[in-house]
Amino acid sequence: IAGVAPAVGGQARVSYANNDTTVTYNGVAAEFFEVRNFDVANGAAFTERDVQSFQRVAVLGVEISKTLFGSSDPVGKTLRLKGIAFRVVGVLEAKGIGPGGVDQDNLILVPLTVAQKQLLGVDYYSVIFIQGSGEYDSEFVKGRVVAILRQNHRISDPSKDDFTIRTQEDALSLLGNITSVLTIFLTSIAAISLIVGGIGIMNIMLVSVVE
Repeated sequence: IAGVAPAVGGQARVSYANNDTTVTYNGVAAEFFEVRNFDVANGAAFTERDVQSFQRVAVLGVEISKTLFGSSDPVGKTLRLKGIAFRVVGVLEAKGIGPGGVDQDNLILVPLTVAQKQLLGVDYYSVIFIQGSGEYDSEFVKGRVVAILRQNHRISDPSKDDFTIRTQEDALSLLGNITSVLTIFLTSIAAISLIVGGIGIMNIMLVSVVE
């Protein structure tokens, strides 16, 4: 394992001046940006010191930045997330849709400790992102993580796992299945439309011939 980044998340109202909307936010460790390949286009990511000292700072996705601040530079300005003031320190590069269908350009990242204690009131993690070493394939890394978690959670029966692990390959496979189902669905709609259209044209031609 090359890197580990725990996280929590939720949804809340975010506002700046007269602009407000509902947004997905994630409380993340400082390692999150490297583990998930989230590059900052403007400003900077928050640091481990910010996480440990409960700094109310935020890094914005490019779309939520446009929604709240328009074309102006948000770095250094203060927004309110769930009624709490956060200072914007950076804006991410465009990422698009991520695993689970999450719009990664329309989210806000804040320090993990602040999200746990002040936004959510929890002391656990919702998810842990793991970056495997390039020397090993993902299935081997997944197997080691499963073994460690079962040992730590004292689980001897695999059917009683109290955690779920997904790799990028799993996400791609799921996406492929969804795409296949959509293709079949759209093909069926097209076929039905052709049949209905053909019947309509036939009826019109029949009426014309009779007349």
